[in-house]
Amino acid sequence: MAHFRLLRAAPPAPALPPLIARLGLHDEMLLTEFEGFGMSVIGRTIAQAKADPGLARLARDRYGVGVLIDPDTWRNQLPVDERTRGYQAAAFSIAGILDLERRTLSATEISTYVRLTLQELAESRATILVAPYHVGRGPDCPIRSTDLRLARRAVNAFHSLRLNEARSSERFPVERRLFAAIAIRPSDLLDPAARQMLVQLYSAIGVSGYVVKIVGLSEQTAIRQVTAAADFVFSLLEASGRDVILAGGKNLSLAFVAAGLPAALLGIAEGEVFNVASGGGGGGAKPIYHSALWRSVANSTVDATFRAEILFGRNPCGCGHHRGEYLPQGQHELKLHTLTERLSDFRTVAAWTQSEAQRRMIGRVGEIDRVAKNSGYPAASAAFIAVVEAAERTRRRGVSASENDDE
Repeated sequence: MAHFRLLRAAPPAPALPPLIARLGLHDEMLLTEFEGFGMSVIGRTIAQAKADPGLARLARDRYGVGVLIDPDTWRNQLPVDERTRGYQAAAFSIAGILDLERRTLSATEISTYVRLTLQELAESRATILVAPYHVGRGPDCPIRSTDLRLARRAVNAFHSLRLNEARSSERFPVERRLFAAIAIRPSDLLDPAARQMLVQLYSAIGVSGYVVKIVGLSEQTAIRQVTAAADFVFSLLEASGRDVILAGGKNLSLAFVAAGLPAALLGIAEGEVFNVASGGGGGGAKPIYHSALWRSVANSTVDATFRAEILFGRNPCGCGHHRGEYLPQGQHELKLHTLTERLSDFRTVAAWTQSEAQRRMIGRVGEIDRVAKNSGYPAASAAFIAVVEAAERTRRRGVSASENDDE
């Protein structure tokens, strides 16, 4: 591992922004256009960090912006030829399929895996490093057991290597943090006892926070699964007392932040849902986000484009990067538009207090439905309200348990 000159004490890391924008390849202009404003932390995957290392350098050296890099180690569960090319360049991308259901890792293998992962993230200029993780099931799953061991070992390595300390050469030195990641399917969160056991197991690990990645989670997910996911996320937040970031979740992530979650991690105009699939996706026409609907609308066919034009014509956009009554044109306008509108919407809901979140969400969904009806789009998903209701139930349960403990 490269030897870094370290400071004994670094300024504490800033609070997480409500939206951590995961900037993709060729997204340097999003930083320069905004000059880092509204983005105290940005996100990257390890593949993006390997393919385009200059963006993280720009974020750290010019703007003092923090960088969360997701190692995406779950991709080791895929065949090699189904992994993104950038991921294959990472030192921790293994030669075969990592089948943790059939064979656990030895203590030596875990140490090596952790060391290589942390080394790659540190050298890529991460200020929030993420321990190795994989897509697993509940607390009794062998994959989950290995992930917990990896996270505990990562904590030890992070501190023994003094990776929390800033480099003395940095223009904007900052204390680095280590997060654990939890990747799970929503169906594996339906059992309340299993959810609470997972919360207790992860809360016992000495990390600074958590990145929760729920496969396929969006406003289209079944309400029962949305409720279970929200209960898990907010139980983890309450029990651990640390930062929790929802990675993915598409537009539903707005409801999580509105209900009190510190932050959501989303791609900008792409990669807004955590899908367990080969390759990197992409290609084809990109949907266009509209703040009045809290969703992205299709423009891939003549009919879809015409309807989107009606939407923007009747509800002009105020992002300032294109004529408000017309659709943004080209990738440059589209990404600037999306980032501006996303940042604004997340800042708005993050300002809601817990006591008013449910009332304000019901009102917001009503506004969305009026716009949707007037423009020929479906009504808002009931999942938005389900999230804030689940979060409130989780908090009440925690208060009740605390009062019983005091008796």
